Amino acid sequence: MLYESQFWKEDLTKIAKRLKKRSRTPSSDEMAFVKTEKDIFIGFYMVRKLAESQKITDASANLEIDAISYPRLDERVDRINRSNWEELYDLENGQNIKVKIDFLYNQIIHSFIFSQIFEDENDTLVSIFVTSDRKRNTCIYEIKIQELIRLFTAVGLDEVSMVTFERDGITNEIRIKQVL
Repeated sequence: MLYESQFWKEDLTKIAKRLKKRSRTPSSDEMAFVKTEKDIFIGFYMVRKLAESQKITDASANLEIDAISYPRLDERVDRINRSNWEELYDLENGQNIKVKIDFLYNQIIHSFIFSQIFEDENDTLVSIFVTSDRKRNTCIYEIKIQELIRLFTAVGLDEVSMVTFERDGITNEIRIKQVL
């Protein structure tokens, strides 16, 4: 459980601003690459912790993010070949989908493959490719950096104004019904 969520949310908005900056400026140095990777992983951990602690509204907890799903080709994805992930998935036949944030933060936190994609012309960050250990032999997901910025900003600016509770009729436990 989180005691005070405002500090977590402030950090999420800072991460969103850093990602926005990195999506507009060349980031060919290794340190910028690693900082971006850390920001994305830590940002999604923060989103997960805020959601599971019910420190964000139901609207934010149910946000959907645009993504592209690419099916796996014939070869199984394992520890030996995952560095050549571009050859393991059909990157010509992506399907536009929407994913909920709980699905996405689990993909990131349990990622088997995680890769940042840079635009060739000016070397700016445009998207990430990710798949979890469970989904690796099914597909890989592409998420545009603008969607990550939108998610981190929305959760970072989210304010809970009311929480309603109800008692479970069978177990007699108090459950959170709605967070507004």
